[in-house]
Amino acid sequence: MEERKGRVSYVIGPDGSPLTLADLPPPSTRRWVIRRKAEVVAAVRGGLLSLDDACKRYTLTVEEYRGRSRLGRLWYRCYRSAPVMFVIGPAYMFLLQHRLPLHQMRQGWRPWVSTMATNLAIAAMVAGLAGERLLGPTPLVASTR
Repeated sequence: MEERKGRVSYVIGPDGSPLTLADLPPPSTRRWVIRRKAEVVAAVRGGLLSLDDACKRYTLTVEEYRGRSRLGRLWYRCYRSAPVMFVIGPAYMFLLQHRLPLHQMRQGWRPWVSTMATNLAIAAMVAGLAGERLLGPTPLVASTR
């Protein structure tokens, strides 16, 4: 982090990328999602923005900010922990989220059918590989000798 007039010019944001004052949510932000809250918390904790500046900029009281930062800190710590990042997260993404198209149900039946067909193809390949492993290799063409 570079120092500039007693303040830093950037901090590491919640997603691991550099975060500057220009990257912070605009003061007119109405919809506060977890990512935006986490960015403001990271800016204050890293010294990019003082707590008073954050409260003035986003018209928050100190109590509101502290209430958000505690939740944001807890969410961030849980999300960035090694078991979640390297075991639970990937397992959820690849085994559940992409195999059950619940988030695409509003788009009609075609995404659902496509995903289920892909699941069926994956199951057939896994069954074929398991059968090959259990029964041993079988020749595709019978030997004439």
